[in-house]
Amino acid sequence: MVRKSFKKKAGESAAAAASSSRAAAGTSNNNDDNSAPVDVKAEATTAPLPRASAAPTERAIRLRSAEGTVFTVEDSTARMSAFIRNMLEFVGDEDDSAVPLEDIDAKTLAKVIEYCRYHAQADRPKEEKVQWDRDFLRVDQSLLFSLTLAANFLDIPDLLELCCRHIADMIRGKTPEQIRAAFNIENDFTPEEEEQVRAENAWAEADTH
Repeated sequence: MVRKSFKKKAGESAAAAASSSRAAAGTSNNNDDNSAPVDVKAEATTAPLPRASAAPTERAIRLRSAEGTVFTVEDSTARMSAFIRNMLEFVGDEDDSAVPLEDIDAKTLAKVIEYCRYHAQADRPKEEKVQWDRDFLRVDQSLLFSLTLAANFLDIPDLLELCCRHIADMIRGKTPEQIRAAFNIENDFTPEEEEQVRAENAWAEADTH
């Protein structure tokens, strides 16, 4: 009798557990049905990489030589000259007329642009720049003097110093007569004036020894 009662209670407990399990499963299913669906495709999609922004185009600057030859150069190249830089800032960005450089001929201006374009670029090794400058000044005396005057007029200090140093190297250790002969300079000093100049500049001759 006890055994039958035990079996009956065990069966009732099992039935209750099964019913409870089914109810829990039903609740879980209902909750799943009410939740927002997962977009698997959207989750798997990789966002596109941002495009690299293109480098801004440099403003083009036009320079007009004494003969009327117009050179188009980059803004950074033109601004190597303080004279041109100040002029551009004065007239503004909307004025695209050529900058008149009536005291500089086309050959000299082309050489000035070559120098400014090279030195306006990113930093280079010092040895490379020294060699480039040395090769740059392999010109005849007429062009060398024109470059010196142009560098002074355009206010390009580095180019002016480069030209002046080169000229100083050319005359270092030479007598006044040799210098006049080298540069085709007419002597308009009297012997007394020449002697006075020698005395006043004796320190310069001492530095060459």
